[in-house]
Amino acid sequence: NFELEDIQVASRDEVGELAVAFNRMKDDIRRLIEELNQKSQVEARLHQQELKNIRMDELLKESQLLALQSQINPHFLFNVLNNIGILSEEDVGSARGMLLQLKHLLEYQFSRGERSSVDMAGEMEVIDTYLRLQSSRIEPFAYDIGVEGNIGGRQIPSLVLITFVENAVKHSSVVDGRRTLSVRVGGEKRGIRFRCENSYVPPAGNPS
Repeated sequence: NFELEDIQVASRDEVGELAVAFNRMKDDIRRLIEELNQKSQVEARLHQQELKNIRMDELLKESQLLALQSQINPHFLFNVLNNIGILSEEDVGSARGMLLQLKHLLEYQFSRGERSSVDMAGEMEVIDTYLRLQSSRIEPFAYDIGVEGNIGGRQIPSLVLITFVENAVKHSSVVDGRRTLSVRVGGEKRGIRFRCENSYVPPAGNPS
């Protein structure tokens, strides 16, 4: 406790000088403790703010991921259902197969809220299902999927890759009579490698 009264010594001899030095040291230590307490309080507030900023950044990333995951185009679903309806009048077996594929895709999408990540192999299966459904409504359209290396057991956020695939399909073009899309994925030492390429013709006046 440095809230002590000064030592009162009337003499100016060595004892008096020692008392004066002690009083100064006591005051210096008290000020130092007050400064340290103030610094500690400031650091504590900064730490709390830093934790809030980190949490806000995490929430922002989560919201961006959820927004990305929710972007399966409703027009795609409508068109597939419409194609299934038309096909059911011509080929009931094929229509039923398309309906089961669509059911699988939707079940996968809606179940993502129960899991933050999925196995890479499962994601690729859904991408294949999605592209099969797309090939039923777009003509001409051909796609291929290639897996390089071992992706078994690799975990990724669900329905992220398919969003890029959907965008590639949406912006694909017919080139030399063919509309194509190629998906390549491979296992890396510290992650995965994903590549999606489409046939594309830039709009007139836009060479990019």
